[in-house]
Amino acid sequence: MYHGMAYLMSGYSIVTRMLKILKEKTPFFISENYRRFMENVIFAGDVRVAAGIRIQDIGGYNCCGRQMRFWCDDLSKYVKVPITFENYNMSVEEGWNLMQKWIDTDTCEAISSQYQSLLPVILIWTKYYGNNFTVAQRLPSCPYQCIYTNDQNFRDHANAVVFHIRDLNVQHLPEPQLDSYKVFFNMESPPHTHLHFNELPSDYFNLSMTYRVDSDVYCPYGSMNSITIKTKENNVFTDEEVDSLISKKRLPILYLVSNCKSRSGREWYAEKLKNFINITQLGKCNNKSCDQNCEHEQIEQHYFYLAFENSICNDYVTEKFWRLKKLIIPIVLNRKIAENVVPGQYFIAVDDFKSVESLAEHLNFLMENPSKYKKYLSWYKNYEKHGEESDGQYESCFCRLCERVSTKLPNRIQNIEEWWEKKGECKIDYAKNLDKTS
Repeated sequence: MYHGMAYLMSGYSIVTRMLKILKEKTPFFISENYRRFMENVIFAGDVRVAAGIRIQDIGGYNCCGRQMRFWCDDLSKYVKVPITFENYNMSVEEGWNLMQKWIDTDTCEAISSQYQSLLPVILIWTKYYGNNFTVAQRLPSCPYQCIYTNDQNFRDHANAVVFHIRDLNVQHLPEPQLDSYKVFFNMESPPHTHLHFNELPSDYFNLSMTYRVDSDVYCPYGSMNSITIKTKENNVFTDEEVDSLISKKRLPILYLVSNCKSRSGREWYAEKLKNFINITQLGKCNNKSCDQNCEHEQIEQHYFYLAFENSICNDYVTEKFWRLKKLIIPIVLNRKIAENVVPGQYFIAVDDFKSVESLAEHLNFLMENPSKYKKYLSWYKNYEKHGEESDGQYESCFCRLCERVSTKLPNRIQNIEEWWEKKGECKIDYAKNLDKTS
């Protein structure tokens, strides 16, 4: 079995003609009209037509793990269509024989209608904060299988089209497909969504994928994964590790912040807190940059982390909070919001205290009593070191999206603005009202 390789198996003369056309008609090695793997391995769309090669004369496949992926050209539209099936121990010769049988079918559409339904296609339509957003063709830890692509040529064949809302251009949208999901993908709070909802039909999106617990596809910034018999040993903290890390801590509070004027009013509360306890503030707001190495070193030295969000909205618990996985206790502004995502005994909430001073007194007490401090870190006895906060490019979220798309169940969001904005229940300047003595 050969993995990760595509094969063109129609004779040397076909290869020669393809190479000739590529060199004459396209910028060689830089063309969206073909995929090039080796001198004798090419897939082509318009190039094949220019070379006068019939679809029946050309075929190839790509073996990826336990999948075999076929590509062919729709003769009327020249759209690449993924045809897939499960392949376990098929040899190259067996694969070609089966491929040749399918190629002899009258059109690619006939093949598509027979086999495309085996794996759903998820098309990522937008960029992600200005960068190309790619998901691995197959997520190894995901029990569901889908094809992920950002090639917009797949728009007519996609089972779901994903729109990262911060990068959405409402003037550039695909034609609506009756049976496809249009996915509202957003990890920012409502005040920072930056979408003019009135420029789209209120029911344009029919599937939500966000950090909100009530999303169709839940996509949190992190997760607490229970320890099971399948958990690897290196994904569990030992008592010795935890005690060793606690013994290195010397400083009270770490605060990394780059948004200096927030909707939550967090900077007001942080300034008040500095009057009663030392805070190490790093980030753009005081021109003290801190890279990943710096952050790791600072977390090792500090007992607490100010996980103050820029917005106080339902379920908005970001990567700031999930630094708790590095064995530092997060301090949040609102208990109810955090507790809807994480068990309440693992963090400290400002709104539990009547004043800024009383919070500072509690923090000093914990630093002076290691056993009391360690109770906040007791999650390590039940949960793994790493959860979704360690995912690259939200792999777990896309796995859940694949699961949902595979069901093919209809879904509708009647009014996306009302669901996102009103049910987000965001509170402006929330932190300024937390000191009940001022």
